[in-house]
Amino acid sequence: MIKSMRRVFMIYRRYRARLILSQVLVLISAAATMWFASLTSRLINEGIEAGNVTVLLDTGLSMFLLALISGLTLAGAAYISVFFSQGAGYMVRALFYRRLQTFSFANFDRFPISDLMVRLNADVINVQNAVLYTTMLALYAPFMLLITFVLTLLRTPSLVWILIVMTIVLVIFLALLVSQIFKAYDERQKRLDDLNNTLQENLAGVRVVKAFVREDYEVERFEKRADALQKPAYTAAFRVAFLTPS
Repeated sequence: MIKSMRRVFMIYRRYRARLILSQVLVLISAAATMWFASLTSRLINEGIEAGNVTVLLDTGLSMFLLALISGLTLAGAAYISVFFSQGAGYMVRALFYRRLQTFSFANFDRFPISDLMVRLNADVINVQNAVLYTTMLALYAPFMLLITFVLTLLRTPSLVWILIVMTIVLVIFLALLVSQIFKAYDERQKRLDDLNNTLQENLAGVRVVKAFVREDYEVERFEKRADALQKPAYTAAFRVAFLTPS
C-alpha cells in the first residue's frame, strides 16, 4: 500500500511545496488540539476550584483561540488534500483510459468490459479517498501520540506505563483490523466485478433478453449478484467504521 501511495504522489512532484504546507498545517492543528486539552487541568484546578475568575477568563479565551487555530489549520489542510485527491483521480483516470486505447483484442478478451468500467469508476474513487485521508491524517495521530508521550514524561512520568500498554494494545488491534479490512475489500471487489459483469451483459444484450422473454431470469440473476455483494460490502464498511474512532 505504501509503495502504491508513493507512486500516486510522484505525480505531484512539482506541487511538493503545497504538500509540505498541508502537513505543516496538520501538525499545527494536532499541536493546538493537544495544547487545548492540556489547559483543562488549569481551568479546573486554578480556575473553577480556586474560584479565580481571571484564570477562568484567560484560560477560556486561550482554549477558544486554540480551538479556532486547530479548526482553521485542519480546514486548510483539508482544502489542499481535496486538491491532491481530485487531481489524483483525474490523472489516474486519464492515464488509465489512454492506456486502454492501446489494448489489443487479446487484452479485451482477457479483461471483461465490466471489470474495466469498475477500474475507471469505483477503483478511481478508492484512490481519491486514499489520497485524501493519507494527506490529512497520516501524520495527525502519530504526532499527537508523540506529544502525549512527551507531556506524560514531563508531568506524570509514573503514568507512562499506562500509555505504553494502551498504545501496544491499540497497535495490535489496528493491525488485526486493517488486515481484515483488506480481506473484506478484496472480496467486495470480486463481487462488484461479478455484479458489473452481469449488468453489462444484460444491457448490451437487452434486445436478445426481450426477444426470448428472459426478463425475470435476468432480474433474478442480478439480484443474486447484488445480494452476494451486500455481505462483503457491509463487512468492509463495518470494519472501516471502527477504524477512525479507534
